[in-house]
Amino acid sequence: MAAQAELLETVAALAPHRDGWDALAVASGRPYCAPGWMLSWLREVAPPGALLRACVAHDGRELVGIAPFWTLPEDGGGRYGLLGERTSSPVEPLCAAGREPELAALFGELLAEATPRPREIELKGVPSDSAWPALLAERLSGNSGSVQRTRFEPLPRVGLRHSSMEGWLATRSRNFRQQLRQGRRRLEEAGATFRASRQGDFDRDLASLARLHHARWRPRGGSRAMDERVEAMLRRAARDLGEERVRLLAIDVDGVTISAHLFVRAGPVRGYWLGGFDDSWAACRPSLQVLATAVEEGIAAGEEWLELGPGGQEYKYRLADSETGLDWVKLAGVPA
Repeated sequence: MAAQAELLETVAALAPHRDGWDALAVASGRPYCAPGWMLSWLREVAPPGALLRACVAHDGRELVGIAPFWTLPEDGGGRYGLLGERTSSPVEPLCAAGREPELAALFGELLAEATPRPREIELKGVPSDSAWPALLAERLSGNSGSVQRTRFEPLPRVGLRHSSMEGWLATRSRNFRQQLRQGRRRLEEAGATFRASRQGDFDRDLASLARLHHARWRPRGGSRAMDERVEAMLRRAARDLGEERVRLLAIDVDGVTISAHLFVRAGPVRGYWLGGFDDSWAACRPSLQVLATAVEEGIAAGEEWLELGPGGQEYKYRLADSETGLDWVKLAGVPA
């Protein structure tokens, strides 16, 4: 049976499709493409007046694809982007495996008739191996070569297919293992506790993460990653997705959180979103301690990958054993 597609313009119209949408995010291993995450972004972070323009496709009663775009009213210029952009990546349209060409054709037809008409479509932080940019460009402009890449970021990641944490540590350098164990021993001697935030504690722990993150970035001109709107989004997403999908891992000493890091899960993939730690504990390498805890959790849960977020920072490569890429692209020649 051929798929049927429609353009939905309200959160209420999307409500009956949320379970199917979330199932696609889980099957695709795209934590930041889950409805609980993306719709929280739309409510809390999107510019005032943002319009939802979600392309959805069904095969019978089954949701087989979704491209949740947003735009501004016509005087905003007709730029279309995906929900969640600038706040998290990778993000991309989702569909059942192998149906990208079919659904790109349907979504292209919907977008060509959308109001306001798309003048420009940007996909920010789309996986470099994603078929969607070229497929959508071809359907919208007739030329798959009209994809303009404006930025590239590596996405380091940790493979989690190990029988145990000890097996994973054996793949790391001797120096890494020593530093991790020495730091852990110092923390334990100081009475530190490692924990995952529970639902009732999330707001308090998120406030600790924000405090630690801003303290580290303040001397460098401040953070562009967190503000009050993003914190509101995270609180909403945590309520929607639950503590097993939005994981905040922390280290406490004498009742004070000295390190806090946020992770988002979907299926076989756990994404590291952001964190912060108290510089006075830097010798114990608290960020690496929490990230190693996330590796251990992921191995125990049978996950496949821990994605460490866009950017090639040195600390990520102390953990990572491979990387993929993320592209920021514009689809040129979109008919207005």
